[in-house]
Amino acid sequence: MSNKTMKQRIALVAVSALTAGVLSVVAAPVANAARTANTNTYVNASAGAVYVLNNTADSSGNTSKSQGLVAAPAGTGLSQTATMFSNGVIVVSTGLAAGVHAQLITISGGTLVGADKCVLATGGGTLGVAADLTSCSITADDANEITAAIKPNAAGTPLVITGYDNSAIAANWKVTVTVVAVTSSGSFSASKSNIALTASGSAPSTANVDTAGVSTVENGTCAYLYYSLLDANSVQLPTSTSIIAKVSTGMTVGIGADGALGVATGSYAGSATYLKACQATANTAATGTVTLTVNGVDVATRTITIVGQLASITVVEVAIAKRNEAGTTDSVYGPFADDGSIAGTADRSTGAWYPSHTYTAKDAAGNLVPADISIEATSLDAQVTALGDDGTADPRNADSDLRTGGLTFACADTSGANTKVQVKATAADTTSIKSNAFTVTCAGDAVNYTASTDKAAYNTGDVMTVTVKGTDKSGKTANDYGIISTTAKLGTIASGAIASSVNAPADGNTLTAGVKTYKYIIGQTTGTYTISVDFPNVNNTTYNQSALTLPVSVKSATTEVSNADVLKSIVALIASINKQIQALQKLILARR
Repeated sequence: MSNKTMKQRIALVAVSALTAGVLSVVAAPVANAARTANTNTYVNASAGAVYVLNNTADSSGNTSKSQGLVAAPAGTGLSQTATMFSNGVIVVSTGLAAGVHAQLITISGGTLVGADKCVLATGGGTLGVAADLTSCSITADDANEITAAIKPNAAGTPLVITGYDNSAIAANWKVTVTVVAVTSSGSFSASKSNIALTASGSAPSTANVDTAGVSTVENGTCAYLYYSLLDANSVQLPTSTSIIAKVSTGMTVGIGADGALGVATGSYAGSATYLKACQATANTAATGTVTLTVNGVDVATRTITIVGQLASITVVEVAIAKRNEAGTTDSVYGPFADDGSIAGTADRSTGAWYPSHTYTAKDAAGNLVPADISIEATSLDAQVTALGDDGTADPRNADSDLRTGGLTFACADTSGANTKVQVKATAADTTSIKSNAFTVTCAGDAVNYTASTDKAAYNTGDVMTVTVKGTDKSGKTANDYGIISTTAKLGTIASGAIASSVNAPADGNTLTAGVKTYKYIIGQTTGTYTISVDFPNVNNTTYNQSALTLPVSVKSATTEVSNADVLKSIVALIASINKQIQALQKLILARR
C-alpha cells in the first residue's frame, strides 16, 4: 500500500470510531441484481456495452454498470462472492450514509481503471486515489459515497474488494471475486449442469439425481428427462447451443413438448426444459433409452420403460379362506385400507395384510401393470359366493408389499373348494381380460388338533420340531385365519426333555395350510419323557379337544458302556474260549 493510502487510512481513524456497516446484495441473475442502500456491486451493462462509472446516487440505484460479470454477488457482510471474466470491469460503491462518514475501498488482485477510477456522490469530502491504484477514499462528510471501477489482474487470481465505513481499523464488507478466462464461457459443463429423470419434467430434488421410481411409467403416460445446461461458470448455455433428442424404437421424443418421431432437434432456450419420451403406438409397451445430445456430443442417456395395457392376470392361492361361520366372511381378515379407516385392523401400507389370494397383472411384454379387479360372476358357486375385498396391485410402489394385489372371498358356511374361480379387469382399449382359473378353499377355525415330533428319539442338544395340525368342525384342514394362541389363552408345549425354545407358542399364532411348527432344544439328561401340547384357545368340549401328550426319548450324544454291557462281553468271550478249547481237544483225540 502506498504512503498516500496509509495517510488516508490514518486520517479515517482520526475522523470517528468504528461503526458497523453492511454489504447487502440479493443473490439473483446478473441481469437483474438490484442496488441496495449502503453498498452495491452493479450489474452488467447491456450486451456489447462497456462499464459505466457514474456519481449519481439515490436509494434505489444509479446508472453505474459493470462489464463481464458471470455470477452476481451472493452472501452477506465479509462473505460476499462473485465471478467475472478476466477482461471485465466490476463497479462497486460504498457509503450513501445519512451522517458524517469517511469511506475507503481497498483492492487485492486488481486495480482501479478508467479516466476517473473513483467518483464521489454529491456532498463534500476529499477524494484520494492511491498511486498504485489499489485503493480510494474520502474524508468524512454528509452523504458521501465512493463508486469505483476495478479490473482484475488475471484469470485464476482472486480479486478481493474490501469496504470500510468510518474507519480503516476493520472491514465491514468484502467481495471475493473468482476471475475466469473468457474461453471458459459457453461450453457445456457436466458438473455444473443439472440433468435427471423426473416425474413431470420439473427440476429434481437433488441435482443430477434421478427421481426414484420414474424410469418406468404407466401406459399412456410419458417419461421426462429434465435438463438445465450450464458452462463452467454456472452460466446458462447460449441460445445458439444445438440440442438433439433421441429415443429407441417404439417411442417418440419431443423437446419441451410432445414429439412425433424418434428424433427431435432444436436449440437451447437459455433456461431449463425437458425431453418428453412417449409410446409410439398407443397401449404398446416400449423399453429403451432416451439420449440428450448437446452441440453434437451425447451428454446424458437414461433407460426407460413405458408399460403397455393390461394383457394378463395371474392369481395364486396363498391361504385357506374362512368359511361363513356366525355370519362372517374372510374379507374381514384382508383389509386393504391405507388410511386407518378400518377400526381394529392393520393398514395394508404396513405390510400387515392377509389376503387368501395374491395376483399380478402384466402387459404383453411381461411388465407389471395396475389392474382394477372384479369377480367373474359365472365362476361363483354355492361354496364361494362373492369377492370379499380387492387390494389393487401398485407395481411401482416403493413398498414391495404393495406391488402385488390381494383378494379375499366370501364363503358359504361349509368347508370345501371351488376350483374354477376367475377375476377380470378391463384393458385400456376396453378389452375384458380374465385371470387364470384358480382354487378358493374354504374352511372353519380349528376345533381339533393333533401334534407330532419329527423324531421319536433325540440326542442331547438336538433341535426338536413339534408340528401342530388343526382341523375344523367338518374334519377338514382348518383355515389360516383362526387364532390358536392368545395372551389370555397361551398355547404351551412342555417337557422335561426340553432345555430351551427356539420358537414357542405366542399371542396371535395362526395356522398355515392347517399347520404350525415349533422348535425346541433337547436337554442333556437322557431318559424317556412325555411332552404336553396344550392350546386352550382351541380346546373345547363340543368336539372333545383337550391337551395332548407325546412320548419322546433322549439319549447321550456320546457313546457310553454300562456294566451290563461289560459283563455281557465277558460272558461272550468265555463262551468263545470254551468253544476253542473243545475244538482243540477234538483235534488232539483225532490224531491219536
